[in-house]
Amino acid sequence: MPRHKAKKQITNLPNFIGYKPEGIHYAKKGSIDLLFEEFHAIDLIDYRDMNFEQAALAMNISKTSFARLIQSARKKIATAFIECKSIQAAPGDTYSDYNWYRCEECFYVAKIKKPNQIDECPSCQCSKLKNMFEK
Repeated sequence: MPRHKAKKQITNLPNFIGYKPEGIHYAKKGSIDLLFEEFHAIDLIDYRDMNFEQAALAMNISKTSFARLIQSARKKIATAFIECKSIQAAPGDTYSDYNWYRCEECFYVAKIKKPNQIDECPSCQCSKLKNMFEK
């Protein structure tokens, strides 16, 4: 029987829906899903310069689980660069103390402490908000 995978705690989500190589028709090359937890791992290690122990603690997972996660994220990014594939941000096996919304009008990302919700975009005041954990 497979081992139960622990959910990863995230405190930061990507501010993008996706990236694609300029000058390449991405539909022909395909895309790679970069999970929210993989993005957060890259953020903690490569952007914020945390060590593995600090980053694993921040995500509430073991160092070995974190090592597998960062290896997966880096492999996906390298594959996308080398094979000219687009990268799509995708929900994974995560949890957060926040509700995350993206405005479909101005692309603003709102981070609201749970259990609160919002009905209107703080940036453009429209009502076209989408929960980022829903595909």
